[in-house]
Amino acid sequence: VVVAAPTRELVEQAKKAVRISLKELPAVLSIDEAREKKLFIDKTIKMEQGEVDAALESAERTLSGSFFTGGQEQFYLESQAAYVVPGEGNELIVHSSTQNTTEVQKVVAEVLGLRHSDVVCICKRMGGGFGGKETQAVMPALMAAIVSQKTRQPARCQFSKDIDMMVTGKRHPVKSFYKVGFTSEGRVTALAIDYFSDGGCTADLSTSIIARTLFHTDNCYDIPNLRATGTICKTNFPSNTAFRGFGGPQGVAAIEKILESVAQVLGL
Repeated sequence: VVVAAPTRELVEQAKKAVRISLKELPAVLSIDEAREKKLFIDKTIKMEQGEVDAALESAERTLSGSFFTGGQEQFYLESQAAYVVPGEGNELIVHSSTQNTTEVQKVVAEVLGLRHSDVVCICKRMGGGFGGKETQAVMPALMAAIVSQKTRQPARCQFSKDIDMMVTGKRHPVKSFYKVGFTSEGRVTALAIDYFSDGGCTADLSTSIIARTLFHTDNCYDIPNLRATGTICKTNFPSNTAFRGFGGPQGVAAIEKILESVAQVLGL
């Protein structure tokens, strides 16, 4: 439901008149629960070098464990916002607080049945982004565009900070399971690690983000035998999205935790 009115106060009044019939279903709210129910987005991806299984089998020492990194809110000071003005014919001029004007143009055009050339997207300035406005700026842009197209009047949609934090995606939480082989001197000879990210309710940028987590698994270290897999879990949270580092920090944090565990075991 999109409610439009001349003032914020009238919008709030009108919202109270809306009645929604809904049926509450069980929610999946954790990576572990999604794994148990086999709820995934897209296919598992893998990166591998060397002979991982053989190297783990012949390793002087091995260690297994798991590691979890939580999500983060981008907390851009300016909430998601858009202002749409109808132009000539079917044209819409969309002023958006976005990191990706092409994405906003493309989605607005496709949802409203317009040509891409009918939609002009402008980002004059942006009050912060950090990945949070790479795809998700389309939400207020679409709502304002629908109203502007229907009424042929300018329309503005701006989320309050509370609404913004409730409905937009964050950095992906990631849980990893690993087995590492190493020498008594602390040299890592082999690593097998499986990452499971919380993608939320849709794909968004999750596939590219989990790929980058895999890329960063070895950080600055030489691990001759390495296998990393990445699987995106589907949950009932808002769709998680880009966040500065774009999946890289989750991979770096995991390998640093593994090396710290190896050092503790060896007393190094």
